[in-house]
Amino acid sequence: MQSVSQQLILLEQIADQLRAITLRSDPDRKKELVVARRTLMEQLSLLQKIVESESPGGHDSDFMTEFGRQLAQLRTTTARFQAEWPAVSLDENPSGYAEAAKGAGQSLRGFIAWGYQAIGTS
Repeated sequence: MQSVSQQLILLEQIADQLRAITLRSDPDRKKELVVARRTLMEQLSLLQKIVESESPGGHDSDFMTEFGRQLAQLRTTTARFQAEWPAVSLDENPSGYAEAAKGAGQSLRGFIAWGYQAIGTS
């Protein structure tokens, strides 16, 4: 599952980028946040396609079931966070945004950790 591992690395990089944007105060950060959020969702979709094509044991395996559950949970958490905390919140309520972003970031990092464990790498 080399490609899955590569996608998890990319997700780590996006998580780092999202965290770094949260800590900035420059005017470009909101636009970059929107781009990073979109990139995150695109990478999650790509990861799903890769997992479906490389899944050991086919689509009915325990791995696929758990992957689907983990991914759905992450997508729900991410969508809720993005709806409740749009990019303009970086200016309107920076400390509230930063605190809420911690939870969303932990969900993403938890998914990444699960992914590494599930495919047997770290």
